[in-house]
Amino acid sequence: MSPHDLWLTTEFNKELNAAVVALAGTQPEFRRLIIDAVSHGRKIRSNLAFIFAQQNGWSVSSNCIADLANLELLHSASCVLDDVIDGDVVRRGMPSFHVRNGLAQALLTCLLMVAIPLCKSDLVGVQLGETLERMIIGEGWDAFLASVSIGGERHLVDKYLEKTVPSFEVAHFIVAHHADCSLEDIKQAVYFGGLLGKMYQVANDFYDIFEIPTETRGEGGDDVLVNLSVPMCFLMESDPSVSVIIGNRIKRIDLFALRERMLAVGADKKTRAFLEEIKKALGDFFSGGLPQEYEEIISRVDSVEFWSYKYE
Repeated sequence: MSPHDLWLTTEFNKELNAAVVALAGTQPEFRRLIIDAVSHGRKIRSNLAFIFAQQNGWSVSSNCIADLANLELLHSASCVLDDVIDGDVVRRGMPSFHVRNGLAQALLTCLLMVAIPLCKSDLVGVQLGETLERMIIGEGWDAFLASVSIGGERHLVDKYLEKTVPSFEVAHFIVAHHADCSLEDIKQAVYFGGLLGKMYQVANDFYDIFEIPTETRGEGGDDVLVNLSVPMCFLMESDPSVSVIIGNRIKRIDLFALRERMLAVGADKKTRAFLEEIKKALGDFFSGGLPQEYEEIISRVDSVEFWSYKYE
């Protein structure tokens, strides 16, 4: 089974995709653009929240799925903008959204995919708004803030992970909220979702930087924008001066030299140790041990095959 098959064949995903289509509106071209932006992703945040609900015996209503679809719009908007900012013209073997549709279309579609969830006036809408704010600031740390504000490496890691963790947290909030859980159960759901988000991003960074070819993840021109990452945070712990290149473009060939500098200070080993620390916390969450389904999910995410996939 390919990494893609892990998620996309379930009845839940059929309902989630239908909910996305329902949110896409009636203006024909924007409707097409929104569906195009969302349809290629694996919708891992919503799927992991759905699995958590199943593990706890919670029902997942159509209203819950609609709220998860709103989250998928926010996440898809962040992915489109990420490619625009980084200048990646190919993503996972497919032309990036702004390349196949146009830059103006990409930017306006992003605004619309953000506006739709923020029109919600209920508690979930408030949570989605707060999630978006945290994600944007996290993306800022990824793109440029680390070059102007330096702290300890774990300080930077926590700031950087805000680009990813909040979306996993709010997905778990949504399923717990719709299950009418107690405040304590909602807090526990959000905590577990946050751990999954940390695992996902740290594994992403580890495999993208140390295990798979750069061209698998994205392609641009001869130069590339230098972003923050967990290994970069560990490099900056040893050499704070490297922060000046965050948010700047360097020759693509110089990425290999940067990777060698990370290896020289053991950033690969530190990132792997951090990933194992998160995996242990996930295992400790369940009093009876990690359920088999999560064992399989973690094993898949912590593999080079998972991060080498290409869009279909």
